[in-house]
Amino acid sequence: MVGSPVGCTRLPDGRRISARHAGRLRPDSDGRSAAISEKAVIRMHREPYELLRAEISGENAKNMAADIWRHDMTMSFPEQAKAARYCVDRLKSARASGVEIIAFPATGKAVYGAYRLQRAWRAGDAELHIVKPAAQAGRVLSYRDNPYVLCQGSLPTPKEGVEAEVVILEGGTKDADYRKVDVKGKIILTSGAPRAIQDMAVKHGAVGILTDTMATHPITRPTPMDLPDAHLWQVLRPEGKLWAFVLSPREGRRLRELVQAGGKKGEPVLLRAFVDAEPYDGDHEMVSACIKGTREDQEVALVAHLYEPGCNDNASGVAALLEAVRAINALIKAGRLKRPYRTIRVWLVHEFQSLMALCHERPEATARVIAAANVDFIGQDQALCGSQLMYQTGPDALPSFIDHVTLGLMSYFQSTFNTWGNMGSKDSYFATVQTPFWYNDNFISDPSIGIPSVAFIQWPDKFYHTDHDTPDKLSVDSMARVTALAATWALEIANARLPEALDYAEMVADYGSEAIKRAAERRIDTVMKSVEQAAGDSAEVEKTFAEAWRETHARVDYVRDRQLEAVASLRVLLNEREMPKAASAMEAASDLLYSTAEIWQTRVHRRLAAFAKARKLEVEAPAEKTPPTRAEKRAAEVIPYRKIKGIVSHDELPADARKAIEKASKGGIPRLILFWVDGKRSLLDICTLTRLEGDGPPIDAARAIKWAEAMRDAGVLGFRKG
Repeated sequence: MVGSPVGCTRLPDGRRISARHAGRLRPDSDGRSAAISEKAVIRMHREPYELLRAEISGENAKNMAADIWRHDMTMSFPEQAKAARYCVDRLKSARASGVEIIAFPATGKAVYGAYRLQRAWRAGDAELHIVKPAAQAGRVLSYRDNPYVLCQGSLPTPKEGVEAEVVILEGGTKDADYRKVDVKGKIILTSGAPRAIQDMAVKHGAVGILTDTMATHPITRPTPMDLPDAHLWQVLRPEGKLWAFVLSPREGRRLRELVQAGGKKGEPVLLRAFVDAEPYDGDHEMVSACIKGTREDQEVALVAHLYEPGCNDNASGVAALLEAVRAINALIKAGRLKRPYRTIRVWLVHEFQSLMALCHERPEATARVIAAANVDFIGQDQALCGSQLMYQTGPDALPSFIDHVTLGLMSYFQSTFNTWGNMGSKDSYFATVQTPFWYNDNFISDPSIGIPSVAFIQWPDKFYHTDHDTPDKLSVDSMARVTALAATWALEIANARLPEALDYAEMVADYGSEAIKRAAERRIDTVMKSVEQAAGDSAEVEKTFAEAWRETHARVDYVRDRQLEAVASLRVLLNEREMPKAASAMEAASDLLYSTAEIWQTRVHRRLAAFAKARKLEVEAPAEKTPPTRAEKRAAEVIPYRKIKGIVSHDELPADARKAIEKASKGGIPRLILFWVDGKRSLLDICTLTRLEGDGPPIDAARAIKWAEAMRDAGVLGFRKG
C-alpha cells in the first residue's frame, strides 16, 4: 500500500464548496458550468460576424495578396519596400489612421535582447549552368525565371562568374564531414540547408553551395518527390558567407546522377555560376496603422508578417488585414458599426524580427496592447493544399480570457456551416482544429513582453515555403471567411466593457471547466494505459502507478489554477467604477472552477482506486510526496528573473555559456521554460509547472540548476535568494 487518500479541493479560506454550488451544475454536465446564453452568443458573435461577412470581399483580399506576392517573391529588400508602400496606400485608401512605416536597422549588427536582425539584401540576376559534360551543357537555374532558386542572402560572384567542379557532400555541419571530400575551390551539392553548413563550407574552402533540400510532412508531402519540381525557400541569416542555389528534388537527382556517373569515368561535372546580388546596410520596415477607438490608451492588435515569398505565406494574412480595415471602416462610415471603444492596431511585420525590435525600441507601443491575434497564412484552398484552419490559444504561463473568447467565436463559426439542421446556410464545411500555443508572431505572449495572443493559421500546406505557393492556391471563400473571423475577434475585444466582461466570465467558467474535465480524463486514460502496457517487477509498476496517480491530481489543480488566472485577467477590460460590479460574476466563475476541480479530483480518486483494485495492484491511494533531495532544496532557494525579454537566440550568447547550456539541456528541456521565469517563482516551482504543462521533456532540479546557472552566465537570467 502506498500513501493516503487525497483530500478534496478547498477554497483558499478553507471552505468546502461542493454543496454550496451543487445547484449551479447541470446533472449531466460532468462538472461543467451552464453554457453561456444564446442571447449572449448572438450579441457577441453572430451580429458582428454576419455584418462583416457581408461586407468583406474575398476576391479583393485575394487580389491584394497576389499584388503583394509579386514583390515579396523576389526576396529582395527593395521589392519588399515596395510591398510595404503598397500596403500603406491600401490602408490610407481604407481610411486607416496613423499609417506609418517604422524602420529598424537591417545591418546584421542590430541586436535586440538576444535576437539579431537580418541584414538587408538585394538581388538582380543569377544563373547556374552545366559546362561539362558537354552533352548536358546548358542553363539549369535562373533567378529571373524563378527567384526561389537563389538562396536569400547569397553573396555575389565575380562579374565573369565562377566555374568549378561540383562534389556531393553529406552532412556538412562538422569538420568530420569534410575528411573524405575535398571541397576546396569546389561547389558543394548537399541535401542540407545552406544556412546550417555555410560556415564550415567557407572554412574548408568551398566557393558555393547547391542544395536540393525539401521539407516533408507525413500528410501533405510525405517525400521530397511529392513536389518533384518545387524549390524550397532558403535563407542565409543573419547574412550570407558565400552564394547558394536551390535545386528542385528532380533537378537534384539529375545532378547527383551526373556527378556519380562522372566520378566512375574520372570526368568531374563542371558548373558555372553567376550571381548579381549583395547584402547591404538597409532598413527593416514594418507598417503600422489603426482604426482609432474612443479610448486610445488600450489597443487590440492584429499582426501579419509581410515579407515572406509565398502567396499564402504570408501575403494572404496581410491582405486579410487590409481587407478587414477596409470593411470595418466602411461599416462605420455607413453607420452600421459604431467606432470601437478601444483602438484596433494593425502591424505588418518581418516575422519575429519587427516585433522584437518594437518591444525594445518603442515599449510604449506594445504596452498599450491588451490582446493580439497573429493572422498567419490563412488563404488556402483547403482541398488543394490539405489544410485546416488552426486556432491557437496562448501559453499556459500567460492565461487570458481571450483564449475562451476565441473558443466561443470558433464554436459559433462552426455552427454556420451548411449541415443537417442548418440547410439554409450558404457556407460549406470548413475544416478547423484547436491547437495549443505554437511559436510565431504570437511570441509576444511571452510574459516578459506580456501581450496575450492567439493565432489563426491554415496548416498543413502541401506547397508551404516553396515556389508552388502561388495565387492559384488561394481560395476566395477562405480569404473571406477567415478575414471575417479575424475582424470579428478584434471588434469584440475592442468593444468589450462591463456587460461583455460578465459574459466572458461565464465563458471562462464554461470552457475552463471543460478543460479541467478533459485534463482529468486524459490523465486517467494515460495512467491506465501505462499500467496495461507495463512489464516487469510488480512492485515497480505499483510505485509508478501511485506516482502517476498523484501527478493526475496535480494536473487537475494545475489546469484549474490557469483558468482562475484567466478569470482574473478580465480586470483589464474594467475601470475602477466597474470592478465592484463585476466582482460577483468573477467570484462565481472562480467558485465554479473550484467546484469542477473538486468533482474531478473525487472522480480521479474513485476511478483510479477502482482500476487498481481490478488490476490487483497493492495501491489504495496516490503516492505521498517524497522528501526533497539536496538539489530540490537548492532549487527552492533560487528565484530566477529575466534580464533579457523576448526571444533568446543561442547564437547571440557567449560560446562558453552556449556550450554549458547545451550540456545542461542534454536529454531535452521544457520548450517554454523561460516563460515561467517571473522573478517570483523558485526554480523548483518552475520545474514543477513545466512538468505539469507537458510541453517538452521534464527537467529535474539538478539539471535545472545547471541550465539556470549557464543562462545566468550568458546574461539571460539573474538570481534572487528565496
